[in-house]
Amino acid sequence: MLRIIFILSFFPILAASASEEILSSSLERTASTGSEREKLIQDKTSRVFGSNLFSSKQRELIASAFNPAYVIQNGDYIRVQIWGAYVFNDALRVDEQGNIFIPEVGPIAMAGTQNKDLSKVLMAGIEKIYTQHINLYANLETSQEVKVFVAGYVKKPGLYAGHASDNLLNYIHLAGGIDLARGSFTNIQIKRGTETRETINLYDFLTKGEISQVQFADGDVIFVSPIDNRLLVDGLVSN
Repeated sequence: MLRIIFILSFFPILAASASEEILSSSLERTASTGSEREKLIQDKTSRVFGSNLFSSKQRELIASAFNPAYVIQNGDYIRVQIWGAYVFNDALRVDEQGNIFIPEVGPIAMAGTQNKDLSKVLMAGIEKIYTQHINLYANLETSQEVKVFVAGYVKKPGLYAGHASDNLLNYIHLAGGIDLARGSFTNIQIKRGTETRETINLYDFLTKGEISQVQFADGDVIFVSPIDNRLLVDGLVSN
């Protein structure tokens, strides 16, 4: 009787030990499978055309680029340099009425003017007072700050602060770039409310150097769509 009790008392311990070995083996296989799956995903995504567009180094180097078609709005700052018969150099804010004020010249309406036409519009206003020996240089120094949502298949969806003149790529960089395993390079939508203002194909930029210059406003949404189809090209042809 004692012998039977002795054997039974050790049975749960042996069973527990066996269970731990099975669990440990299972976890090792799962970890191995997970590691292999992760390696496979990394291998596939590293070969996605344009995968290096949103690398960390690129994200540090990217800078705001003022697009010539950018429309001046209230809150923007314009650097105005005048020399000759009248000398002036300062960064002027476009006020709530859409004007900048130049001492000894007065207010000049700027809101609604395209960036490429800054000097022409300013000169026309200054020449009403100074008709001769005036030289002018003007550029958009700082555009209005805005907050834009970046959603869909990016690494870090969220709300990001930037400038109205910032490029689409700036905001996607801030969101960590496109999720290479799931996100589309060819279908990126820019939305304002329920309206889709523009659909961007980044392969146009990568292959032809073409990208739409969009002027952002508070609350705009950049939505990176999921991948519809995937084509894998390997070997020398991938060059």
